[in-house]
This record gives sequence, structure tokens and C-alpha cells, in this order.
Amino acid sequence: MTGKELRKKIELEVLPRVRKPGRYAGGELNAVVKDTAEVRLALCFPEVYEIGMSSLGFTLLYHYVNELGWAACERCFAPWPDMEQELRGRALPLYSLETFTPLSEFDIIGFSLSYEMTFTNVLTMLDLGGLGLRAARRPDSAPVVIAGGGCSVNPEPLADFIDAFVIGEGEEPLMEIMEAARRVKAAGGGRPEILEKIAAVEGVYIPSLYETGTGENGRCTVSGTPPAPYPVMRRYVRNMSNSYYPSKLILPSINAVHDRMSIEIFRGCAQGCRYCQAGMIYRPRRERDADFLIGNVKEMYRHSGWNEVSLLSLNAPDYSQLAHLLDGLSEFATPRRVSISMPSSRIDTFSEEVGEKLRLVRATGLTLAPEAGTQRLRNVINKRITDEEIIGAVASSFAAGWKKVKLYFMIGLPTETEEDVLGIAALIKRLTAVAGKKKSGRKRGKPDFTLSVSNFVPKPHTPFQWEPFEPVEKLFGKQRLLRSVIDRRHVKLDFHDPHRSAMEAVFARGDRRIGRALEEAYNLGCRFDGWSECLDADKWRQAFSRAGVDPADYAHTPYKPGSRLPWSHIDCGITTKYLLIERAKAMRGDTTESCIGNRCTGCGLDCDTND
Repeated sequence: MTGKELRKKIELEVLPRVRKPGRYAGGELNAVVKDTAEVRLALCFPEVYEIGMSSLGFTLLYHYVNELGWAACERCFAPWPDMEQELRGRALPLYSLETFTPLSEFDIIGFSLSYEMTFTNVLTMLDLGGLGLRAARRPDSAPVVIAGGGCSVNPEPLADFIDAFVIGEGEEPLMEIMEAARRVKAAGGGRPEILEKIAAVEGVYIPSLYETGTGENGRCTVSGTPPAPYPVMRRYVRNMSNSYYPSKLILPSINAVHDRMSIEIFRGCAQGCRYCQAGMIYRPRRERDADFLIGNVKEMYRHSGWNEVSLLSLNAPDYSQLAHLLDGLSEFATPRRVSISMPSSRIDTFSEEVGEKLRLVRATGLTLAPEAGTQRLRNVINKRITDEEIIGAVASSFAAGWKKVKLYFMIGLPTETEEDVLGIAALIKRLTAVAGKKKSGRKRGKPDFTLSVSNFVPKPHTPFQWEPFEPVEKLFGKQRLLRSVIDRRHVKLDFHDPHRSAMEAVFARGDRRIGRALEEAYNLGCRFDGWSECLDADKWRQAFSRAGVDPADYAHTPYKPGSRLPWSHIDCGITTKYLLIERAKAMRGDTTESCIGNRCTGCGLDCDTND
């Protein structure tokens, strides 16, 4: 069946029968459609269209590959269960949105892994795409299946299903993989030859080339034998100043989660929060040039007409050119009624001046991240902010005209006590009192706060990677405690599901044996496990039982500090010595300064390119 024939069948028979058919219709403005190409890549995001189209990394790689005249990149997203049912009932394959080509007909399938709870969706897409689940059972004629993204720094739970992982930032290694595939295809080779070539690409991990052993508590470990590199070194773009960034973004068919222009102002982080995986694995901090970004936004607006631009980074106020960037963007945005926003920020770097510049068009909501309710616990996680700084930042935001403030906190952090949990409520009480007053001391009116409380999940390559995930019952108890003491007339409470967080911990800290349970769960019908209405705890318990795996061994059992871990064969550049030092400082309540301004903290990276 040709792509045109499949498109017709989908449009006539399938789309009228599914929820949100715009997810599967393609044909968006600014999508790139190529009739011919030497190498074809299907870029797959294992979540629904609205979420995938909001992913910065996914969007960047899509346009980056399509800049190559000889290559084509097309998109595919995980089908919601109603769409999966329609495809299976009609024996139709999962396809790309650009040309309705079945996944099995591409040269390379690339998965973007941003969240552990999408792993069953990866298996769904492989199966529906006609590729089969396990890499070892695919024929030589099958596409090469690769994966990258934040979750790839512990690739083991998916190691049986993926041919190769890209460790780190994908732009440069993906180009080298595409070039290797181009040369192999020209010589008449296929999947085995492509894998042989890309094994030499720095940052590429091919699980089939490595041996597994047994480590602490029976967990699987991985070792390399020549010519497989050991450890596998993370790749990252050394100079971000004027590196590629698309200006002609696809306009989604339906509203995306983040339906706006997005610009990445810098990559990495210098703050060193000990719970934050992104802050560790995307080091060092590398900035884009402000004038380049201003010009890029003008081009994006010309091709889209979006009325909001978001400044993306791990902590936007750390950007050394922020004042110049905001001035340049405001000059362009204000007369066009385009608002400027940025995601959650460290409170100690947020100022009233920044708030004033951000609200020039309209002040809607501001997001700040205190993370913990007491100074003691903030010191443990290296969130170097005081109650006074938090109160001052919130007061400044309301004084600058902001109408809503969202605050992020975590529970279940290492060393946390009941006093720390109650500290969240005490801090919120002070914030609502201050936010309700004008500078003159008169009442401002009812403040609007949203309090988002997540559950701490220990992640690989962080100082807390050895720590256990707190028992679910204790987390529910802390949630009940907060509900009982927070005045909800002024505060909307949003809690993360501890059961879902526990599953996330299993996959984040898991080894290759977790893949058995993953496949069993997929066969039992588990899909979209990150969605509260879809997560089926009973099916997952059954899957772990069938696989002979105890999830508590991974979620709730601590790892011995310094021991060999399931992900020890992956080197993100941060030394184990540094992580152990930071862990010891956390237990003492000592903090570490940021490495902005040439204050090297000795993490092990070569930061000659850092500003």
C-alpha cells in the first residue's frame, strides 16, 4: 500500500472514528515534505501529538535533519488507545504524518525519550509500525532503531528493544549517524552494516556489543569489550552562540500543550541543585547570542503569528544577556501584543526589573521554584535561597502586576522530616499575607497561588542517585498533612500521584531486567502510564510478577554509595567523586556555590567553552 493509498484509507475510515483526529491528519503549515531522499528518518515521540509538538529537542532535530538536501525527517507520535484500536482492527500500520509512510519503510527510526513513563508507548509504536519489539529478532532489512533524550543516560530498561542509544545532545551524533547510513546504503548495505559503522560514533551506545553481569543485590551491570567503547561518553554541543535553531516552526493542527514560540536561550545549568538530573547531564552552561535570538523570534513570528514567546532554559535569569534580550524582544513584541514568558526560575535570581519587563504586554502567571519549605532542607538540596528572598520575589511579582504565581515544591527529599513538610504550609501562609498587600501596606485583594507538590524521584548521574524513593504510604501521609494545614481559600493544591512516581523511580534506577517487566506490561495492555486515567497498577504488579522482578528492589532499596550501578557504563562527564562529595555535603547541610563567574566546583567537566 502506497502512502497516498494509506492516507486515503485513514482519512475516510479511521479519522472520523477517533478522538482528536487532528493528531493523525498531518498537513500542517510549515511541515517539511520531501518526495525523495537518500536517507529517511522517522522521528518518533512516544506521547500524544499535543505533548510531542511542544518538545523543543524534538522540534530542533526535525528541522535540523531536513536542512540536509539528501535527507528527510518525518514525524510520528504515539496513538491514543482509540486510534491504536482502529489501526489494529483494520491491520493498518503506524505511519508518518508527512507522507503516511509506514514506520517499517524508513531507514532509521529515532525515539525521543524525555520521560520514563512513556516506555510502554515506545513498544506500542514499534509493534504498530511493523518492526517487532526486540532488536535481536528484527531482520537485517529492518530500520535501525535509535533513541536519545534525557532518559538515555540510563538506557538499560529499553536496551532489549533499541539498536543504539545517543547519549547526550543529539544534533552532532545524529548527523554522523545519518552520514554513516548514507554511505552504507550507497554501498548496498543494510541494518547490520549501519550498526557496525555507527558503533564508532562518539556518544553512541549499542547494547548488543556489551556484556552484562551481576552486581549489588543481583542487579545487572554492563561491561564493555573491544571495540565497544567503555565507558560511553556523553556528547554535547561545545559552542551554542550561533548554533542552528529553526525559525520556521510547524503550526500544530490542534492546540499543543505549549502553543507558542519557544527559544532556547542557553543550555545547561551552573546552580548545582542536587536532585536535578537535567542540571547535571546538560552541563556546562552554554549561551546563545541575544541578537541571534531576537532575529530568530522575528522570523518565527513572521512564519507563525503566535502571540507568545517563551524563553527556555533551566534558569532563565542566569542568562548573562537577559536585559539586552528582554529589551530587544519587548521593542518588537509590545506593539504586536506578543507576550514574553519564561518557565520556573530560581527565586534568588528573579528580580522586580525582570518581572516588569516580562509583563509589558500582559501579566498572567509567573512560576517560581522554592522546592522545600525550610532553610535546612533547601541547604540539603543546594537550593541556596532564604525565606526572605522567596517572600521578596513573590511580593515583587505582585507589585509588578502579576496576577497569579505558581510555586513548585517537592516532598520525599532525602533527610526530610515532618517539620520540613509543615514548613511548606508556614511559608505559604507568609506568602499569601505579603502578596495581598500593596506597597503602601493596604490590601491588594485575594492573591492567586497554585502550589504544585511533586514527589522526589532519585535520578542517575546526580548526587542523590544512591538514595531510595520514599514509600508510597508515607508520601500520601505527607499530602494529607499539607491538605489539613494549608488555607485553600487562597491556594490551589496540585499533588503528583505517588504510585506513578514510584513507577518512574523503578525505570529511572532500573537495569536490563526491567525490560522483561516492561514487555509483560505492554502485552497486558499498559499504555500512557504517565496519565492518571491510564496507569493500571494491578496490571503492572502482574507484569513484575510474571517477569520475576521485584520493583521495590529498584524504587525503595538504596544503592551503596560508590558501588557499580546499572548505568555506570554511561559517562556524563560529572565524576563519581564529585557526586559523592556533593552527597556528603547534603547530609551535613552544606551548600555549594554556582559555577557562574569562573567559580569552578570541580565536577570533572572540561568547561573551557563555558562563559
